[in-house]
Amino acid sequence: LTVSVLYWDGGRKMSDEKEYWEVTQELVQPLIPRPQLTEKLLKKPPFRFMHDIFTNLTAQTGFGEGLLHGDDLDSSSFSDKAAKAACLKRIVAYVSLINKRDVVADPKQMVTGKEPEKSNAFLQDMAHAVAAPRERWYDALELLKEKEMGD
Repeated sequence: LTVSVLYWDGGRKMSDEKEYWEVTQELVQPLIPRPQLTEKLLKKPPFRFMHDIFTNLTAQTGFGEGLLHGDDLDSSSFSDKAAKAACLKRIVAYVSLINKRDVVADPKQMVTGKEPEKSNAFLQDMAHAVAAPRERWYDALELLKEKEMGD
């Protein structure tokens, strides 16, 4: 998979010609058939939308396979903001480990729909992580499992 290096970096637009959500469309939409990354959804991405992007990336590429289990694979199974934030926190940690840098988005803010630019930066970071060598995917998953066993 080839992914462009153009992205929105924590509030600094990397291209004067594109809005942050347009960059997300360019990076992520070619990787998945659905959901459609519309301007409206990207300007205030709801939890289900971000979750569906992740699960569709998993289905299309194998990215993140084994990160979520059981009911966590179904976005409708999350009943409260804390559970949604915990799910996103796990995905954010995974993406951060693969990309070897912190994701600028805060899962608690992502769940409330605040800071859409940072949520889009996270989605763009996820696209970059998909393009990383698969060994990094597996290593990140193992590191997360080890950390959780130690907690």
